[in-house]
Parts: sequence; C-alpha cells; structure tokens
Amino acid sequence: VKLQLVLNETKVKMMRHRLPNVSTQFEDDLRRAVTKVHDIEAMIERTPLDIKTLNYELRQTIDYVYTLYNSVNKLVGMAAMVENAIVFGNRYRATHPDIDSELTRADLCFRNGEYTKALKIAIQCIEKICPGSYEKLLGKTLLKEE
Repeated sequence: VKLQLVLNETKVKMMRHRLPNVSTQFEDDLRRAVTKVHDIEAMIERTPLDIKTLNYELRQTIDYVYTLYNSVNKLVGMAAMVENAIVFGNRYRATHPDIDSELTRADLCFRNGEYTKALKIAIQCIEKICPGSYEKLLGKTLLKEE
C-alpha cells in the first residue's frame, strides 16, 4: 500500500508541475514500477508463500520506487529553480539585451527538457547583473517547496 501511495504521489507531482518536456524514460520507469508492485501483490496471494523470494523482490521494488520518487523530486526542484531564475532575470530583459538573449536561450532549453543546462544559463545570466543572487534565489525556491 505504501509503495502504491509513493507511486501515486510521484504521478501527481509530475502532473501538477506540468513540466514542458519529460523523457519517455520516465513513463517507462513508472510503468515498470507499477508492474513490480503488482507482481508483489500477486506473490502475496500465492499459497504457499515464498518468503525468501518475496523479501528479495520487495527490497528490489522498494529501491526502484524510491529511486524513481527521488529522481522526480530532483527534477521538479530543478525545474522550479529554472523557472525562478528566469522570472528573477525577467526584470532586466528590457534594459539589457544580452540578458534577454541568454534568458531566451535558457527558456528554450527548459522547454526542450534540458533543465540542468537551462539552470546553468539562467544563473550565469543573472549573476552578471546581480552577483550573489543565486543564493537568494535558491533560498526562495527551497522555502516554497517546504
């Protein structure tokens, strides 16, 4: 039941944040996790119960589901930081054409699912104008998630 709840929370988190581009690998991983949970449910229904195999499969499934869950949390956190960095930099677009260009590039990377690259571009861009603003921005992002 707990694994089902974790998988549901993972699905909801991805739907709620509506990331513009997520690899097909996520869908495959999610399907695989659901299958693993169903396999465990089927093992529990069997008689006689093979405890050794069940424990092994359960450990494997728990590791897989929580790895997926943590990956989704990291991805959503990264996307939120990119969005916040772009929003922060938007106030300088009108007065700094180079900032406008770099933020546009970061936005395109974000829309293409290149979240790490988008974050790097956005942070480098706003650091040119406001050195040290990355720490402030990171603090705001972390507070929103809590």
